Amino acid sequence: MNWSYSGYRQFLKCHRQWYYKNIVAHSSAKDPFRREVTILSKLKTLDAWRGDIVDEVISQVAINKIRKKEGLYEDALIWVANRKFEEKLDFARNRMYRNPNITFSDYGQVSAIIDFDNGNGVKKIELKRVRNDIHQALTNFVKREDLIERLRTASQWLTQRTISFPFSKFRVVARPDLICFFQDEPPHIFDWKVHTFATKTYQDQLLAYAFSLSKVKPHKDFPSDLGKYEVLDYSLTEFQLLTDEIRDYQVADDDINSTEAEIATGLLRMYRLGANTKFSESTPEDFPTTTDPSVCGNCSFKPICKS
Repeated sequence: MNWSYSGYRQFLKCHRQWYYKNIVAHSSAKDPFRREVTILSKLKTLDAWRGDIVDEVISQVAINKIRKKEGLYEDALIWVANRKFEEKLDFARNRMYRNPNITFSDYGQVSAIIDFDNGNGVKKIELKRVRNDIHQALTNFVKREDLIERLRTASQWLTQRTISFPFSKFRVVARPDLICFFQDEPPHIFDWKVHTFATKTYQDQLLAYAFSLSKVKPHKDFPSDLGKYEVLDYSLTEFQLLTDEIRDYQVADDDINSTEAEIATGLLRMYRLGANTKFSESTPEDFPTTTDPSVCGNCSFKPICKS
């Protein structure tokens, strides 16, 4: 059984939703029901889909250019984003993820939008809004010259790297958007957000990433002297790309203690509910549904949930 920031937040919102995504769904499932649940677990809202495209362009294109000491140009990023937008939109609109021969991977970016899958479709004005949001997010990223210069001073850049470590008899898993290592500085962890209003802050998520990085067994591409830095030395940055707001956070002892306590409490709550059981040992009824109707609104599992 694993604990992750996003997974635990989903568990808190709806135990049944977490069960479908983490116990029933499986990338190589052959059983028709499990495969259907796997497909449903890939469905996203239009705005979440928008965020995935921005993440991909920054992680795969922008950071790679920074790594190679190449110029970073707004038009070039937007061109790539437009190409991805069209390709992914076509994939989602035609529901190609429902091809029986498709193979899912645990972290593969499968383009699947809830409104196409349920037959409602997406209005052109909404697609135009989302495309414009993607452009604006990338424009705001490139125009932050102070941020770009900070990234250029790094010696190593790890994008979307999964890190995990044992916690009691369980595991904690984290996947930061970007970890920067430096020659003579502590690590700097970045998280990109593409939220329209950006009213929520994500310090707790970044703290979970920092705690995880401080506990993980160093990978072969980690700096050899990483251990000389305390987690309190780490830098944390959340960039709300649509509102063009950068939020920097410091790490304090109380923060780390609270993070560790939350992980321990969360794992215990999940364990008591049976989150460590296998698919063959559990049923949907073992995991109660939410009492908050707003959580059900955009839930991709509504077609199979019998609550």
